[in-house]
Amino acid sequence: MVCPRTHLERVDWPRAGTPRHSGDMHHTTLGLLRGMAHGSYKLHPVLNVAFRLVLRLAVGIKWWAWCRVHQYHHMHTETAEDGHSPMYKGGISGVLLHNPELYQASADSPEVIAAVGDRFKPDAWDRYLFDHELLGRVLGIVLYRPTFEIVAGVVAYVVHIFTYIYLNAAINSLGHGAESTGVSGKLEQRLTWICQKTGKRPGYDPETAEMRLVGNSLNLQWLAWITMGEGLHYNHHFSPRSPTMRRFRGEHDPGLYVLRILCAVSLVSGLSVPRSLRTQPH
Repeated sequence: MVCPRTHLERVDWPRAGTPRHSGDMHHTTLGLLRGMAHGSYKLHPVLNVAFRLVLRLAVGIKWWAWCRVHQYHHMHTETAEDGHSPMYKGGISGVLLHNPELYQASADSPEVIAAVGDRFKPDAWDRYLFDHELLGRVLGIVLYRPTFEIVAGVVAYVVHIFTYIYLNAAINSLGHGAESTGVSGKLEQRLTWICQKTGKRPGYDPETAEMRLVGNSLNLQWLAWITMGEGLHYNHHFSPRSPTMRRFRGEHDPGLYVLRILCAVSLVSGLSVPRSLRTQPH
């Protein structure tokens, strides 16, 4: 006699949230980071609202709060005021494990709001739709209902949330692991080893690096492949307003390939990759 499968047993785990993180990384890096926070190009109004809607429903992000924290991070990279610097927030492991709380603390900080709040403010879409927490969570789960049964849909949604959270945490932690933080512990040691073995700082010059506030940022190509280019974090800090994370020969920014498609269908305008930042030798 074959026992009936439970709701959880019927979940196709390879599809339970993890593939959808890729779509949300599209929205994060192309919408929030490059488009809204840094103004590297102009998003079509329809695309702008779509990015904000999906991120709010899928992972609960308020675009204006995220952009405030990100801009403040660039203003105070690797200082005590940096909201998620491993040097000041418990090491690489501390940022990896507590990235959401660190972001929220920065978003609510009066200093952050005073410094960049006027640039990023909620609009009517936010006030009447996006900023309703419960509505966002319920609709986010409903998005999974066509793919999974209701119980499995909830599980898939939770898996998706955690995948997204920890990929972004990896960017902020491993992406700033060029120097030892002095924090002890096995997890810290292992993460430091990963940074040392896989991280690169091509063309690094101490004087230029200090001027550009690159801090301890690193390029991790393996992380860039699964975060739409965000793993090339040193490149981003070197030139925050560049529409691409790629600077040197052999580097790949998946987000740039998507941007070219969006530009071709007129959903993105003003896309210009500076000549000096295209492909250069190490």
